[in-house]
Amino acid sequence: VAFRAPSAFRGVLDQPASVDIAVERGGRITLEAGLRMDIEGRLEAPGGTIAAAVGRRPGSGSEYRGFRGNQGLYVGPGASVSVDGVDATWRDSAGRINGSVLAGGTISFDAWDGYLVLDTGSRFSARGTSGTLLARPIDTPDAAPTERSVPSDGGSVRFSATNGGALAPRVDVSAGGAGAANGTLEI
Repeated sequence: VAFRAPSAFRGVLDQPASVDIAVERGGRITLEAGLRMDIEGRLEAPGGTIAAAVGRRPGSGSEYRGFRGNQGLYVGPGASVSVDGVDATWRDSAGRINGSVLAGGTISFDAWDGYLVLDTGSRFSARGTSGTLLARPIDTPDAAPTERSVPSDGGSVRFSATNGGALAPRVDVSAGGAGAANGTLEI
């Protein structure tokens, strides 16, 4: 799902605390505003991607090229942004396990023009998870498969700003269990 308000003079997106935006697992949420974006509610794309950006994309050209003091991407203290991994397995009528265990997804919040402000109490999560799959031991490939808990990796979270910012969110990119990798945080 995508929401765009591209005008550098009037392009404003506002998500109040009472509004949740969620997509199915592996989905994508894209939010773009030319002037200002305020996120106060919940954004959720399990194992997917959430991308929010304000201003002109570098190299894209723009109708406005100056500094605007009110331009920026603001995330309020109660906002929650989640691309946590998800156990997407199920049992068929014969009892076999199907599906996969998805890793944490990708979050990117970019203030290409203006400020990036992530308020204290805002939460960004790209955690891995775990699920049960049928697997053979690596050292005995001829053995019968058995049910095993399989962890997934944590995802990635990236914050960038051209004109500055204030960052005080809670960020979690932890792995879904032993043997999986933690995710990454890039600022």
